[in-house]
Amino acid sequence: MENIIQRQIILADRNSSKLFLSHFNLTSQKPEIIFLKEILLHFSKIPYENISKIIKFNKHQKFEDRIRLPEEIIEDHIRNRLGGTCFSLTFFLQTILTSNGFKCYPITADMLNRPNEHCALIVVLKDNKFLVDPGYLLSEPVQLIYGSNIVQTQVSTIELVYDDLDELYHVYSFDGIYKKWRYCFEDKPVSDDEFQKYWEASFFKGTMNGICLNQIQDGKMMYVHNDYFRITSLKGKEKKKISENYISSINKIYGITPELIEQAQSLLLEKKRKINQNLT
Repeated sequence: MENIIQRQIILADRNSSKLFLSHFNLTSQKPEIIFLKEILLHFSKIPYENISKIIKFNKHQKFEDRIRLPEEIIEDHIRNRLGGTCFSLTFFLQTILTSNGFKCYPITADMLNRPNEHCALIVVLKDNKFLVDPGYLLSEPVQLIYGSNIVQTQVSTIELVYDDLDELYHVYSFDGIYKKWRYCFEDKPVSDDEFQKYWEASFFKGTMNGICLNQIQDGKMMYVHNDYFRITSLKGKEKKKISENYISSINKIYGITPELIEQAQSLLLEKKRKINQNLT
């Protein structure tokens, strides 16, 4: 199969980068830390969501038809307030940074016992390297150092720790009460072929069994997993259930077109029905 990642990087997808800059009223600047922070701040407004992924997975059979490439992501965001999941968001951010003169490369990360489950980017600025993670909606770059580096984001504290024992970087989040391990990674570029392989595998993970959304809005992280709704800010957390009017509630929180929410929900119900049918 043709490597779609390599083809897109060659094209640099300048149109999607221009659309992104135009939509968020940004102008291209020198590839320095100030511009990087500005890009990340606005990129974090694009939601993590798997509604679009669920729909395309069920609509198409081939991987190259299922994935959502950068131009589709920004157009869908403008039109339907959609976003993407970690692989599509990471690749989109990579094309934006690359087309604006930044040097960066993708890495994959392990989550609990799930190797290569997550992905992010390493941006190289002069002699320094920075972790940028659109899948976790990090609005700040986190510098890679030997030891511990703590960064305050809009909604929580992120700690990046290099462990001499396993020679891996570990990412933790701290909400003021609890410190939680998120993932670990090696500072090693992932090839285009590997990235495409892990991206394709992500369509068959457990995360595709339910609706999941996450977005930063006015200093608050709005997270939904099925009917579970959590709001996180520097002041604390608020948890609730979306017990009724699910589609209108999701639309109200994220602005996503109701028909798309309903379509994804119907596809998940049909999938569950078929699984239960096979068990009987």
